[in-house]
Amino acid sequence: MINQLRRDVRAKHYKPLLLLITLDFLDKQKSFAPIIPAKKIVDEFEIIMRKIGYKKDHNKGWMPFWHLSGDNIWNLYSINHQIVKRTAFKQFKPKTKKQLLSKVNYALINLDKINYFSSANKRAITRKQIFNLLKKDQELIGNKILEYYNV
Repeated sequence: MINQLRRDVRAKHYKPLLLLITLDFLDKQKSFAPIIPAKKIVDEFEIIMRKIGYKKDHNKGWMPFWHLSGDNIWNLYSINHQIVKRTAFKQFKPKTKKQLLSKVNYALINLDKINYFSSANKRAITRKQIFNLLKKDQELIGNKILEYYNV
């Protein structure tokens, strides 16, 4: 799964960080549920990016939250539990955090990817793969994310 992520060269850290935040969220659950709250995850992305020194240009967690649906990691749902399609947005994707959150309430991990998230052991393996990906990138922001996670 990790090696199949489509990543923009301008922000290689986006999807890996969002997935790390998702893994952290799942680790805090008492029992596993594949429901990922959009606002909570996007807000945490912004908090971590601020903590490592990035306030604006690289602090758009709503983007990878949306684009991970294109990588078939999850499907996005509205507050009314309706699937959110590309056509929900004028340009087939949200252009701001506000736009994303106006339509998307949560993500539901796809069944064919659930194995990467369903247990603490599997999440640890997935987390290690993400850390290795960031190490391999050898980019400044990725390195700061690794430092944040004490890797």
